[in-house]
Amino acid sequence: LACFTLLAVWRLWRFARSARATDALLSAAGVALALLSKYSGLVTVAIVAGLVAVMATARRLAPGRIAPDARALLAFVAAAALISSLLVAVAFGFPHGLTRYAQGLGRVYADFNPEWEGFLRGEYSKTGFRAYYLFAQLWKTPLPVLLLFLAALATIDRHDRGAWVDWAFVLVPIGAFHAAGVFNHANIGIRHILPVFPFLLLSTGAAARGLSQRGAAARVAVVALALWHAAGTLRAAPHFLSYFNELAGGTEHGMEYLDDSNIEWGQDYYRLREYLARSRPDRARLFAFEPLPAAAYGIDLAEATLRDAVWPEEGVTYFAGASHLQRSSILAEVPGVRFHWLDRYRPVDRVGGSILVYRFSTRVADRRRPTVVYVPKRQWYETAITDLEAILARAPRFLRARAILAGVYENRAEWHEADGDAAAALADSVRAVETLPSGERRMRLRAAIDRLGPRVASASVSAEDARTRAELALRRGDRAAAMLALLSVVRGARADAAPHAALAAIYQSLGLPRLAGAEWRTCLAIDPAYGPAIEALARLPRESAGAAR
Repeated sequence: LACFTLLAVWRLWRFARSARATDALLSAAGVALALLSKYSGLVTVAIVAGLVAVMATARRLAPGRIAPDARALLAFVAAAALISSLLVAVAFGFPHGLTRYAQGLGRVYADFNPEWEGFLRGEYSKTGFRAYYLFAQLWKTPLPVLLLFLAALATIDRHDRGAWVDWAFVLVPIGAFHAAGVFNHANIGIRHILPVFPFLLLSTGAAARGLSQRGAAARVAVVALALWHAAGTLRAAPHFLSYFNELAGGTEHGMEYLDDSNIEWGQDYYRLREYLARSRPDRARLFAFEPLPAAAYGIDLAEATLRDAVWPEEGVTYFAGASHLQRSSILAEVPGVRFHWLDRYRPVDRVGGSILVYRFSTRVADRRRPTVVYVPKRQWYETAITDLEAILARAPRFLRARAILAGVYENRAEWHEADGDAAAALADSVRAVETLPSGERRMRLRAAIDRLGPRVASASVSAEDARTRAELALRRGDRAAAMLALLSVVRGARADAAPHAALAAIYQSLGLPRLAGAEWRTCLAIDPAYGPAIEALARLPRESAGAAR
């Protein structure tokens, strides 16, 4: 599209000067080929139509500047329309080619995911960003080019109508593609405005030539900009697709500003293959954009899963693509939820410009090792819980996320118990059952209560304080905190059935009928006529059968 747009505009400019039929026909062919290149070739049609209008106007305002007369301009328009129609009709299957072209145009966004979100400098939007392509141009164009473009604009002779006619052939295409970008919600890459670059570079060439004629200082400035541009090119090589200029902090920080094809399009898989051959990690997993399966590049890696994304496993080397780090397709089922590795962790290595390497450890001895990302054990759990709760807040029926969260709680319960914190271990065992109940988890919780309950009950807290804590926890629906407080209350509640009844109700709601029955029977031992206990024990056999199922 960039090639044929440039062809159409260049030959139209030549036609404006020469009025030769050859230039007109080549420009018309450029329009037709642009239409066949991409549906956004319609922007090329709009550009050429606008430039024809400029030429017609310039014949009146700048006599002698435009060679073709009104009849020649009309002939060009007719030729462009005819050649474009014939070429599209044949290319799309004569005699229905034009109809098929129109049908295809109507389906450009047919497969667009309505839940997809655009990304721009830390912000996300389902409707895209109006200024997306302007910012992409600002961050992904070398600064010397941008500076020379500004110089070009500043040095145009505002009083020379003829100069403005020439500059229209450079500035109209730039403005047209950026104007089209304002309405393009698919904010996925600067490639959508790639046709801007030839015209941008033409303007910098004009600026360089003009400045070179303005004295020694201007020539030195042009040479300095050229050297800067050359040095930047060599420094970026060979990672050109993921290039970002100094305004974005360079390629290393580009993924903080843009994602998708601005950075990652599978271009670093051959480098990843070489990296794996050198480093030979014991266990490695991949989550990155795959234009082809990784095996096609000779890479044999397991794919990372949701568990890896929200709760990375220690000792595994993760190869994470830039786009996944900003907007992972692993979480496509719950758009708007992300895992924040870029914010939380510094990668241990980098493959090319688009793949970052992570390896996690929670061992304190690894705190200062540069080859791993050290995460304190407590933070390792808390981060996973935070991410998973965010997912479940948006998608409560997302069972994979719920199962992983239950596993995090179970794992943390074991860690707390090994660390001597019986109350925290017991609370996490309760949360695991609440998150995803199962017979196996209930059995583990019952064993934990039998094992850790006495240690919690013997904690140094007064019965009155424990009762207050239990009441507050029950009001906010925190069964884990309420159970811990009640275990301390019932230790000294020899003549009060109420705390035993509250504890029995919690056990019952967690699917622990044996423990619930023991507490209800304690209620009857204190008060043989205690109605709630009598009713509960009458229902218990049926509820026990349901819990078992």
